[in-house]
Amino acid sequence: MTTLDESALYTRSPGLRAVDMDGETVMMGLEQGEYYALRDTAASLWTHLEVPSDVDVLCERIAAEYEVDEAACRADVVAFLTDLLGRGLIRPA
Repeated sequence: MTTLDESALYTRSPGLRAVDMDGETVMMGLEQGEYYALRDTAASLWTHLEVPSDVDVLCERIAAEYEVDEAACRADVVAFLTDLLGRGLIRPA
């Protein structure tokens, strides 16, 4: 299981191709050989990962964007980032 260091900065892994299609971000992981589709909050997080960011910054941005409490969205942000890290879609900056 992949462990996420919440204080580390993360960014998108190189080699991913992503396009916006009908409100979704669709990406192809060339190394993974898989397609991924992201909507709503996931697509927003992906956009924010264009610049190296840590969990605190990402939670702050998502909380402001979706008008939710930072603490309430933290578990979801950490789970999503952990999944992306495990799939090799993000990496420590």
